[in-house]
Amino acid sequence: MIDVDYPALLSLFPEHLDPERSESASMLIWYLQSYYRLDEEEAVSSVCDQRGDKGVDGIYVNDDNKTITVFQAKINQKNDSTVGDKALREFAGTLTQFSSAESMKAIAVSAKNVLLGKLINRLDLINKASTHELRGEFISNADSDQNGDDFLAITPQITFLGNYANVAV
Repeated sequence: MIDVDYPALLSLFPEHLDPERSESASMLIWYLQSYYRLDEEEAVSSVCDQRGDKGVDGIYVNDDNKTITVFQAKINQKNDSTVGDKALREFAGTLTQFSSAESMKAIAVSAKNVLLGKLINRLDLINKASTHELRGEFISNADSDQNGDDFLAITPQITFLGNYANVAV
């Protein structure tokens, strides 16, 4: 088992910690390398967690499976905290921004000066909106509470990975 309590969690990805990057972005890079088996360059270029990111921390496109996965990564510094339905509802709202080519165009235009807009264009998401399934993954070092579980039960497009590091890599 891997300790996912803060600050021990940070020891999983020290090579990704950078003053220019949030801790949650560093965790997402580690997650993409460990679970999606992306190389470092691809993992780093899939992350767009910064000011103006419209609730999106990263995006990965799998053209073989025809999926677009939007990521939200949250690190809880209080070890007894949980993720409730509020954060998950906000993430579900974030996903609606990717529900059509038109909405993706609007995001790309409004976020053109941040990593999100560049990522949308580089991944050609606007053209893939009609051919790829949209998925969301919410990654945290905390588990969801009952309200979160209830929301997830009726929101199949979101996969919640709480306390995820206890799964062998």
